[in-house]
Amino acid sequence: MARTSLKFLAAVAAAAMAGCSRSPAPLTVAEAPGVRAEVDYADLGKVLAEAVDEEGRLDQAELESHTALLDRQLYRMSLTGPTATPALLPAEADRLAYWYNARAAWSMKLALAAGFPETIDGDRWRVSPFPLDGRTMTLAEIDAILARDADWRTEAAAPSVLLHRPALPRAPLAGGDIRREIPARLNAFLADKARFAIDEKRREVKVPPALWARRDELIRRHHETHGTSGATLLTALLPWTTGLAHHRIQDAMGYRCVPAGPGSRLALVGADDAGP
Repeated sequence: MARTSLKFLAAVAAAAMAGCSRSPAPLTVAEAPGVRAEVDYADLGKVLAEAVDEEGRLDQAELESHTALLDRQLYRMSLTGPTATPALLPAEADRLAYWYNARAAWSMKLALAAGFPETIDGDRWRVSPFPLDGRTMTLAEIDAILARDADWRTEAAAPSVLLHRPALPRAPLAGGDIRREIPARLNAFLADKARFAIDEKRREVKVPPALWARRDELIRRHHETHGTSGATLLTALLPWTTGLAHHRIQDAMGYRCVPAGPGSRLALVGADDAGP
């Protein structure tokens, strides 16, 4: 693949985030000599370990200093994937881990390409195309694949650099761990005051887009499972939570749920804790 300069990528992404009418131009990564199709997340692991803090926030300077490692990982993943190399990812759990790791890696690359803007239109962000799995894909297409999983939490818990979505992991996800990681990630997301904002003064819950889009489904599932009617989104979420997340949802019972909207800030090291 031909190399596209970071300056050009930033200009493309900035135009996309500004809401121009045309579709965002595809992003590219440089061909990495010696890299072949294989399931290897070592480069991603180094980037996450250095550029993501304990709260899942991105360190801009560290990410910029590890761009070459990230690009090598992205090139490897452009050659490898459930469609491009199905024999390398035979188990469903391995494929889920691939999509989680791909979402984390490309979220970071999108932040780099956009030049770390103060605010981002999440809807435009999700349709910026890039090379993955032997084809051109978007974050929205990854989310659509995750949404088809039997566990609704799989899409809801997927990693992102945006403040209104679950945090980046500090290490790549592995197939053998993914089913344990998904509920833990959702709980951490709902427990995070900055990512899942509850306004006690207004008695209002600002529901991020990924959860707001599934509110009717979650309420319906709750009614079918418990044989009840009249449940709210918070009522439907409560049985899926534990610990601090459970207490936060329980304390907010009776609050009005409103959509947070597609706009978000990046979850960056050193940023304040204001909600999305």
